[in-house]
Amino acid sequence: MGVDAHRAAFLITQHNPNDKSFFKYYMNHMKSKLGTGAVTDKYYAFLVDRRNLLRGKKQIYGTQGKCENGEWVAPNIENTLLLPFLRKDIGLLSIKEFSDTICIR
Repeated sequence: MGVDAHRAAFLITQHNPNDKSFFKYYMNHMKSKLGTGAVTDKYYAFLVDRRNLLRGKKQIYGTQGKCENGEWVAPNIENTLLLPFLRKDIGLLSIKEFSDTICIR
């Protein structure tokens, strides 16, 4: 499966969390491919955070949130001190960079 196919599978999975068996299957598949270049690692972070919030748990990467007053606000972060490092390691922009990119001020 190529990177474009993985992107399509990610989008389907991210926007259809009700198919729990496929969600779990694809997350495990992505996890096994992290760091290989076969998948876009940061997409895994989105799935982890989506799954955690659906289960009533805290986010790891702060990918699920919204723009409020020009700033990205991600609720229920597990460890705000580690967040910048975890985001960088998985290939995400910092919260500030992401806010500057996506949120209108």
